[in-house]
Amino acid sequence: MIIGALGGLGIALIITALVSPHPTLEQRVMPYRHHDWHRPRSHLLDKALHAAANVLEKIGSTNSSVERRLAMLGTSTLRDFRLTQLQWTGAGFAAGLAAALVLLARTNSLILGLTLAIGGGLAGALAADSRLTRRATRHSQALTAQLPDAAELMALAVSAGEPMRAALERVSSIGSGELAKEIDRTLGEVRAGSSMEEALVVMGERSGSGQVGRFCDALVSATQRGTPIAQVLAAQVQDARDQARRELLEIGGKREITMMLPVVFLILPVTVLFTLYPGLQALTFIT
Repeated sequence: MIIGALGGLGIALIITALVSPHPTLEQRVMPYRHHDWHRPRSHLLDKALHAAANVLEKIGSTNSSVERRLAMLGTSTLRDFRLTQLQWTGAGFAAGLAAALVLLARTNSLILGLTLAIGGGLAGALAADSRLTRRATRHSQALTAQLPDAAELMALAVSAGEPMRAALERVSSIGSGELAKEIDRTLGEVRAGSSMEEALVVMGERSGSGQVGRFCDALVSATQRGTPIAQVLAAQVQDARDQARRELLEIGGKREITMMLPVVFLILPVTVLFTLYPGLQALTFIT
């Protein structure tokens, strides 16, 4: 009975494998391709999307600037962002149109209503672009802040005898921040066929951080020239710590001026008022 059941299960699996449709080469390769605007769709929709993308490019950032920030984040494509920006534009236009209708119910200013509707659409498009810029800036700052710890962990791993690729894999497996995700993305490119030097150069270019770029260039130079990786990593750790200290001093100097605003415009007037109020009351009583 057991042998018969196993034989029947094997025959069922073979029949299922023969009957089920096999994915074509294009279907297997498409998830790893860079998706762009040339997807199969209707000609009218294609023309409409291209026209909307051209208008949005003229209003806000260029396609090259958007692609650079999207490559830094690695979350979506240019087409997806333009569609999102178009949605934000529609939402802003709808909000502006609603405000214009409320205004037209009280006044007859048609020009002001059109200005509100168009301004709402422009505000939505610029808000989507500004949101992408803020995300890219936060991503770059996170990479810069996490670089010293990652470089120090890599230096310890290389000093213990591990090769550079194993040290990078250790950092990506242990870490949980943006830099660990970026290193894991770089290692994925290496597994896909790119050399370690090419992947590190691409990582430095798309990071948007000067320190990460110098770190990647130093690793590439050390690999090509045969310089001990541990010494290079130790020097990079020291440079990253010094740069972080200088940036903290600069931020502290800027915040010092900002901290003077509540002192001058809030605390000092209240202190002067409490000091002068009893004397003013006494003078009022005497007079």
